[in-house]
Amino acid sequence: MIKNLIENAKLTAQKVMTKEQQHKQQQNESFPTFDQLAYKNYNIPKDNLWQYSIEDYSNILHQMEDYINRLQRGYDDVCQSFMPMFGKFEMLEKERKRMAQELYEKENHCKELEQAMIEMQADADNELRKKEIIECELEQSKKELQTVQAQINWNNNQIDDKELSEINAAFIDLDKSNDEQYKQRIDALQKEIQEYIQLNKEQLHKINLQAQEIDKQCLEYRQINRNYNMVLQQLADQQSKSRQEIESKQQQINLLIKENNKLISQLQQLDQQKTIELQIQLENTKCKEEIQDLKKIILKKEEEIKALNNQILIEKQQQQQQNDLIKVLKGKRDMAISEITQMQSKQLSDTSQTITQQRLKQMRFSFQNKLIQMRKQFENMYKQYLTLICKLEDNNLSNDLMKLESIINKIVIDMQDLVDEVEELMG
Repeated sequence: MIKNLIENAKLTAQKVMTKEQQHKQQQNESFPTFDQLAYKNYNIPKDNLWQYSIEDYSNILHQMEDYINRLQRGYDDVCQSFMPMFGKFEMLEKERKRMAQELYEKENHCKELEQAMIEMQADADNELRKKEIIECELEQSKKELQTVQAQINWNNNQIDDKELSEINAAFIDLDKSNDEQYKQRIDALQKEIQEYIQLNKEQLHKINLQAQEIDKQCLEYRQINRNYNMVLQQLADQQSKSRQEIESKQQQINLLIKENNKLISQLQQLDQQKTIELQIQLENTKCKEEIQDLKKIILKKEEEIKALNNQILIEKQQQQQQNDLIKVLKGKRDMAISEITQMQSKQLSDTSQTITQQRLKQMRFSFQNKLIQMRKQFENMYKQYLTLICKLEDNNLSNDLMKLESIINKIVIDMQDLVDEVEELMG
């Protein structure tokens, strides 16, 4: 089961790594940079961004939002693909803890078995010593029994010989003399012999019982010794099996620890990637905020540009009016020059100087008044153009205004020349 879990974890880790690599390749292929979005697709230079329309920037903003949304979706897909891996990692961690607990319990059990085996070995050694002592006592008791039996047999043999001799002697004496003393003596001897034989039989029976008990104890001790030897053999076999199981479990735990370390390193890499993605997401949110601010600024600038365009249209209309006035003034100037030439010709032909002087004075005053009015109007227009130039320093309309300014300066110079010519003519 543990091997299956490890193999499943390896397969899931490989799948996740392949998916992550594919996702990175797709991101590298499908996610354009800001240069690709803005500067390359729309040929927008980085130095001056005000030369292009709002639609280009809105397209860039939409593509940036799409880019951020795709990043968010990719991040969510990666997180969801790693969720089953986290679950399996938790299962492996629980299995490792359970196996470690079982290994700890088995080690404690083995220690207890070793302690019990040591105690049983000590008990077996004590029992063997007791057995040796009992065997020595049994051999000694057997020797004593043999000596007692030999003594009893010898006594029996001695008693029989004496009895026969005494009986024979008694019968001989009885045959010789029928004395009652000999009969009493024979009866007493027979009673003594029977009592002695009975006592010897009882002692022999007791000795046989003791020997049987000793044999039983020897058999019991031999059986106990066999049982101890069997238990010791079983403990040794069980200890070897438990050691083999512990070694196999330790190898499995080492493999699991290696796999867990690999998974932990992969998870650390994923955490680093997550932090990078979070930083990218934060940067994207900042970019979104900056884009929104740029949108607002662009809208404000667009409104200002519209207002400036309206002002420029008004100024152009005023300029057209001024141009019309200038044309009228030029026509009047030409007329005045022609009149002056006519007046000069008339002055050469006519001798009446008073009339020409009065007319020239009137014309001069009228020209001066008109020129003063035109100069005031041009000064006001010039001030307005200067304010517009100050407002539109970063705009392309400043070039047009500079052109208008040069035209106005030329008109002013022409009018000044006209005034000088009129004054010279009047002089």
